[in-house]
Amino acid sequence: MCEEETGRFAVGCCTVGRYISEFFCRAMRVADLLHRDHGFSCELANETATNYLSAFRRCPDNPDMALAQWRSQLWYDVLPGTHKQLAGELYGRWLEWRYRYLAIPAEVQTMLQTLRLQYLLGIITNGPTAAQWEKIDRLALNKYFDCILVSSDLPWAKPDRNIFYAACHYLGVPPGQCVMIGDKLETDIQRLVGDRTMDDVPEHVRPDAIVDSVLKFPALLPPSTSFRARTPSASM
Repeated sequence: MCEEETGRFAVGCCTVGRYISEFFCRAMRVADLLHRDHGFSCELANETATNYLSAFRRCPDNPDMALAQWRSQLWYDVLPGTHKQLAGELYGRWLEWRYRYLAIPAEVQTMLQTLRLQYLLGIITNGPTAAQWEKIDRLALNKYFDCILVSSDLPWAKPDRNIFYAACHYLGVPPGQCVMIGDKLETDIQRLVGDRTMDDVPEHVRPDAIVDSVLKFPALLPPSTSFRARTPSASM
């Protein structure tokens, strides 16, 4: 994809590993609860939590059921027969820990608020509608971003260029004046096949920069010349 068509890309390498480890940690917190409060052996507690994790990742929501009902059902399905009644309790604790881990750090909130004084900000996220909008609402992302697109609401998902064009159209900004920041090359720029290193990636889809912290992105951004700076009161 050329710059004139899609803007320039920057990919951060810090977020994916953190998300996976925290996703696993949430399940293990539930395993600790099962062992400590409900008499599960360590092996059975870990197996139950891991089975839930696998089921959730395969199907995070069900369009025919409310999120809470579906996720409680997943817990019900993986619990042994003598403990099915714990499904609702485990879902509640898991949800609490989920958003404790996903909470946006204060320094990142400050960075986003500062960036919105100069730039229009958007999110494009792949995933099922209900699950993604739950995260958006619970994390109050609307106050940081001017455009939020969820792939299941649209005919496309990343890395289809049309979903990026849709965001540009919504923001009223030409693609060539946009910067794409992502944390996963396969879905944020190009779907790759097999194990490939950055040296194997075609030159035209390589990121312009890679950073180990999202807080380093502002220093890489060009000055905003086409968007009138907001006043602080208008940035929220």
